[in-house]
Parts: sequence; structure tokens; C-alpha cells
Amino acid sequence: MTSLFVDGVVLSLLLLAFAAAPTAEAAVSAHNGYNASLPLPSSATLAGCQRNCGNLTFDYPFGIGSQRCFRDPDFKLICSNDTTQTPRLFLNDGITEVVDDGFDITSNFIYISFSYSIPMISGVNEYNKSWKAPGRHFALEYTFLNITGCDFDAYQLLDQDTSPMLLCAVTCPNKEITETVARHDCNGTGCCSVLVPDAGNSFQLKFVRKEKGRVEHGEDDPSRSSLWDRINVTTVFGFMTWSMLDQSTCASTLVNNTNYACISNNSRCYNDYSFSRGYNCRCINGYEGNPYLLDGCKRDQGYNPFPKANCSQQCGNISVPFPFGLEEGCSARKLFLLNCTNMSTSSLQLNDEYLVTYINVSEGLVGIEDTSYYKQQMYGVMIPNEPELYIGSGESASMQWAVANLTCHEAQQNKSGYACVSNNSSCLGINSTRGYIGYRCKCMPGFQGNPYIPNGCQGLLLRTQRHSINIFTF
Repeated sequence: MTSLFVDGVVLSLLLLAFAAAPTAEAAVSAHNGYNASLPLPSSATLAGCQRNCGNLTFDYPFGIGSQRCFRDPDFKLICSNDTTQTPRLFLNDGITEVVDDGFDITSNFIYISFSYSIPMISGVNEYNKSWKAPGRHFALEYTFLNITGCDFDAYQLLDQDTSPMLLCAVTCPNKEITETVARHDCNGTGCCSVLVPDAGNSFQLKFVRKEKGRVEHGEDDPSRSSLWDRINVTTVFGFMTWSMLDQSTCASTLVNNTNYACISNNSRCYNDYSFSRGYNCRCINGYEGNPYLLDGCKRDQGYNPFPKANCSQQCGNISVPFPFGLEEGCSARKLFLLNCTNMSTSSLQLNDEYLVTYINVSEGLVGIEDTSYYKQQMYGVMIPNEPELYIGSGESASMQWAVANLTCHEAQQNKSGYACVSNNSSCLGINSTRGYIGYRCKCMPGFQGNPYIPNGCQGLLLRTQRHSINIFTF
């Protein structure tokens, strides 16, 4: 009896200690429990697998083609390669389209788009249309919809015990209104906009047509707009989350690691709180890459200290010194690639969602404001397939930045990728309340300038005279 009690206490303590995540060692021990029907995914086993569709890129566990190229049928993708149009990437249902930057394996969200067209039938007043996630691994966080048509009410159907929720009402006082005009304002005249939050695995819409408009304008009137003939539902913005569901939590993978997904050395498991079930994988701090591959998590090697020649370094009144840049080849890494959208107003953007207001190389600071639809406090900046090298307090738009997620000692071992290229420069580690971020460079005492370019740190010779200090550079 005593032994059984002690064993139970020990097991409970172990589960509490590791509830956050199994470590890399757990991932390695889990290899023997992985699905034995296929070799463990690695760079070698995935050789030849398609990794892009048009200008969108993706990585395992998602894939196209052979079963070895994706983890599960839910993660199979479809590339619509119409030679007359830019290729489009869809999830496995062929309806839900992947947009923007494709997949960021370091996070568990996908920006998506989908659309439906519902033809109107004479004598039929009610129409139902549903959207279902393309697999159990997915859930819709939220979606912003435009609904076009004429004279109907739109409802969201919830559960059997809850009345349908009115989303919007659409009228068409002008029978000849075009869809283009209606979409321009989308204010209830020929079009309405609705937000469907926390839809989970599916949501269902109901449309109820009104009699008044049909009677006044007549169904056979040839001058009527085509908006009277159908209801179109399209996404303005939407994103979906995904997670691994072989186990419900990271803690349960310690008990049963069959098909455990975080198989790379230096990877770790994280509970998916947005999905409320399952887990996702990430490389541990100091590593980047794909934690779902045996050899996926590697030390940060993304910094290139050699920009191309003749790079522009000005956006209006804002100076853009290296390692930042305004075009491909002019920045040291993707994370520092900026876009000058308006020279006259000094409009400088990072990844289309953030406005950059200044860059201070000497202090390792950058001013960043969130301009996205869902503004957040500035604790960090997420760029697909890049380490988190921007860090903020949440209260200020000034953020610290590091050039690579390496210690100074590690960075100095790779001379071809070391950022502090100027004479009289040194390496400085950057820490935050969230842990170690990476390293940056600074000029040594008595020198000033840009430590990221050759001879960028210029010396200051101070000579004190009777009533003044003269400053000479050398």
C-alpha cells in the first residue's frame, strides 16, 4: 500500500515538473515510438519534395505529393498550377486558400481565404451555408467576411439551444447597384461585413430573403443588378491555427510518445492553448529551423555581413544603416529588410505590419509601431522563419534588437558570419526578462560609428584645453 502511494506521488510530481514540455532528450527517446511505416522525416528523406507553390513557401509537416512529404493527410496541400494565372496554394479541402507568407513553422497559424457563391432560387427564402475546417488538426481563430447580395438577413447558427445570431442585414434601394460599388463601402447596401470569432472547427450561416425588394423590383426585371441573383461570401481576413493531436498535452507525450512530433534534437513541445488541445513544436532558444525534422533545429546561421554594393540608405528623413536594408541583398537578414513605401513622408515598413520610425545602431534600438488590424503591445516582432531578435517592453515603441541568436563566443567561431566586422568593435550579449535574445555589436570606448561595416568605428581623440575640448576623428 505504501509503495503504491509513493509511486503515485512520484508520477504526479514528474508530470507537474514536465507539464510545460518534454525536452530534446525526450524527443530523441521518442524516435522509437514514431510511426514505423515511414522513415523519420529529415532533410534526406524529404529530398525532392515540393516546397513552394508560386511565391508561397511551406515546410514539413505540410507537403505536396508523396505521403513521405507530409506528416498526415490533414497536412497535405494542393497547388493549383494554372498556367494562365499565378499558382494558388490550398489546404487539403481544395477550398481554403493559403495567403500572404504561407506557413511559419515556428508558430501555429496560417492566414487563409475562402469564398462561396449561393445562387438564388425562385420561391426559396432560406439558405444555409457552412464552412468546416479541412481536418481535425485545424481550427478557425477568427475570420472577417464580406457578404454581398440584395435584401436578406444573415445569421450565424450556434447550437440547438441558442437562437440564431443576427450578423447583418443587406438592402438594395437601388436595383441597379453593382457588386463593385457595393463592396467599396460594404455598409449594408448590397454588402455587409461581419466578424466570426472563435469559430473552432466549423461555422454555419443562414440567409433569409425579404419579400419587399423582390416585389418592388421584380425577379424578371432585366435592369436588375446581378446582386439579386446570388449571395457571395468572401473572406477579407482570416487565420487558422493547427496543432498535433496524437496526444492532448505535452505532459501526456511523456507517458505515450507514439508518433511524437518534436523529433529534432534541441526541439521542445508547447501546449496549444489557442486550440485548447494538442501541442506544437519549436526549436529551443538559440536554435532555429524545423523541429519536426530529425536534423531540423540548427544554430542561427542567418546573418550575412556582406551587403551588395550601392545600397540606398535613406527613406525620407530616416537613415537606414546596415545591417538594415531597403532591398534584397542590402540587409544582413530577412528580419532587417525594410520597405520605404513613401519617401516624402518617411514611411518605412517592416513586413507590411510594422511602421519603423528610427534606427539607432550605436544603442541597438529601433522604433516600431504595430499598424496591423489587430494592434498589440510591442513585446516582440514575429517574422516567418526568422528568430525572435526584436524585444520590447510592451509599453514603448522602442525595441532592442540583436543580429543573431548566438552567444558572443559562438558567433566569433564563425568568422564568415560574424557581424562585428569593424576594427575597434566588440560583441555584446542582449538579455531580456524573457531570457537571452542574442548578440549585437558596438564600437569600443573612444570610438563611434557603425560596427557592422568595415572601418565603421571611428576614433575620438579628446584634447582638453584651457576653456574648451577639441574633438578630432582619426
